[in-house]
Amino acid sequence: MATPDFEEIRGRVRGLLIALGPILSSDEAGEVDELLEHAELGEGLRTLAWLIVEEEKVVAPADIREIESLAVRMGIVDELPPGLSQYGVDDG
Repeated sequence: MATPDFEEIRGRVRGLLIALGPILSSDEAGEVDELLEHAELGEGLRTLAWLIVEEEKVVAPADIREIESLAVRMGIVDELPPGLSQYGVDDG
């Protein structure tokens, strides 16, 4: 049985996936979604962060902050890609 904390984190990672949907390919989004479906929240968040860096996707700074905040909460900060914050760019 999933805990409220688990469900909250899964909801927040799903929210990121939805917010970043326009810049992700269907394969990329599907990869992260499948991890979330299998309760692999940390791996899903890591994959999302690495996709941003490896594919050089430009995202809102708030999305980067959300990834970093969730990583702190899950204890996986050291597993995020270096330089992630440089991909958070204001659009105006």
